[in-house]
Amino acid sequence: MIVTTIKTELIKPDGGVSLESLLKYFDGRLKENTVAVITSKAVALCEGRFTGLDQDKDALIEQEAEYLLPKTQNKYDVRLTVKNGILMPSSGIDESNADGVYVLLPENPQRSADFCRQRLMSEYGLQNVGVIITDSVPNPLRRGVTGRCVACSGFLPVDSKIGQPDLFGRPFTKTTVNIADGLAAAAVLCMGEATECTPLAVIEDADFVEFADTDENLCETMNIPLEDDLYAQLLKLFARRDT
Repeated sequence: MIVTTIKTELIKPDGGVSLESLLKYFDGRLKENTVAVITSKAVALCEGRFTGLDQDKDALIEQEAEYLLPKTQNKYDVRLTVKNGILMPSSGIDESNADGVYVLLPENPQRSADFCRQRLMSEYGLQNVGVIITDSVPNPLRRGVTGRCVACSGFLPVDSKIGQPDLFGRPFTKTTVNIADGLAAAAVLCMGEATECTPLAVIEDADFVEFADTDENLCETMNIPLEDDLYAQLLKLFARRDT
């Protein structure tokens, strides 16, 4: 698998960079059976998903969250939330590399991913191309952040091994490989978290990716019902935003 990052102009709030113009940076870099990766912050800034620092951040967090824990004091002054089916701090609202605003996650990441894929296919005459929109999130009991897939389009995001034999012929009963999050983690590691100014990447030679030309929301296959989740006993502590 090869990950190639793409440097762009500095994307600023109200800086005049549209999502269409951002996609032009992929010119000459995409080919069949590749995956285009875009950070959620770049997408959000292009779509105008930001607000001034004079806004009440806690109110914004509650507004954006699907589930959240009650507000308590903690070392990092964040609230744990679930947004777009992902456990993350503060509903994904971020101030870093934002030029004095709060940047929210894209309003509809799946719609944005589908839009990007359709434009890339049309612009460059491609049939098999995938798109991933990423965010960086911390992991419980681990220091540091890793890339996570917020939305994807054009390929199957999970690969179920259930029913297949292991090395000794015993069938797998639970194992499912999360392709989309794995690709997102690799791409974000290469794109960086600080001053690299590389919010785009291209993944190629990933033979395990199964491309799919469909309008279905394939990302939904990554989500798991709470009752089936390994961490259900912890996640049940979260309350819906409207309760």
